[in-house]
Amino acid sequence: MGGFQTPSSGGIKDLSALNINVSKDWNAKQVKNLADGVASQDAVTLAQVIYMTGAVNRTAAVSLASLDLDAVMRAGVAIVEDHSGGAHSPIVCLAVPIPTEFYSTNNYLPIAVDGFVSHQQTPPVDTDETAAANNSTPNDMDLLPALLTAAGDGSLFGLNAPFDSVVLIVGQVGIGTYQITWKYWNGTSFVPATILYNDADFKTVGIQRVTIKIPNDWAMVSIGGINAYWLKAEANGGTMTQQPLGTQVWIGQF
Repeated sequence: MGGFQTPSSGGIKDLSALNINVSKDWNAKQVKNLADGVASQDAVTLAQVIYMTGAVNRTAAVSLASLDLDAVMRAGVAIVEDHSGGAHSPIVCLAVPIPTEFYSTNNYLPIAVDGFVSHQQTPPVDTDETAAANNSTPNDMDLLPALLTAAGDGSLFGLNAPFDSVVLIVGQVGIGTYQITWKYWNGTSFVPATILYNDADFKTVGIQRVTIKIPNDWAMVSIGGINAYWLKAEANGGTMTQQPLGTQVWIGQF
């Protein structure tokens, strides 16, 4: 019977696959003519629905009990959700990492220092070695005093404007237990700087670098007769059996 059309493969498995041709006269087949209008509460029973799939005749018994035609004719789209777990899934948030500051060796502008001073803490002696810092003569800079006497001994790198980094060439390594802390003058005293990058401990031959976050309270001060913004490499005491010497130094500005 050509009134029913089904998908090209398989039989009718659910109502969504049932296509009823309403132009047919179903009264002769003891089925109320759908063209006359069937109320949604009417029960429609198809005792023997014969349909054609390809070239094979098949017979299926279909019983449609209390078919609600209004409901069948109303089409819609539903989003299928699985609530079988009985609980609402927690909202998933992606954690955004806090941006970090970093140092690149390729984008700084090297500048000759306005001042380089070797500092001895006890008794206090400041030696101006600016000329030595700005030439390429090997090992003519005292990165630490020849006699490491006390915590506070060190060397100072100065410029007439705030800067980000110091790049130096170490020609002779320092040997000992001393450690270096990098500090800036805040108008009252030398205090630790915020370090972004640092491999400058004076204990390795070659290029060493330190990069800082420019402090808001950095102030100029006169040291060794030179007024500048100073970054100090300060020894924490300890011992030294070989003095670190430098060849040349540059100030880096980003």
